[in-house]
Amino acid sequence: MKIALDEFQEKCTILINQLNESQEEIIITQLGSPIAKLIPLKLEESPKVFGCMKESIKFIGDIVSPIDEPWESSNV
Repeated sequence: MKIALDEFQEKCTILINQLNESQEEIIITQLGSPIAKLIPLKLEESPKVFGCMKESIKFIGDIVSPIDEPWESSNV
């Protein structure tokens, strides 16, 4: 869609709402020459962070019981 600058200024809010619904760009002209392009914003879904590592770790053996080997702590 092409629209003159003065007409765009009069109908700005209506045109932006239409742009959101139609997803069609609007070219704004001044004295017949294009001066700006208004395009719909396409928001990409952000990747899901919580749970992204689900089922990627495999536990082998008992990880809760104490080990049979002696060890020392550096915080004495």
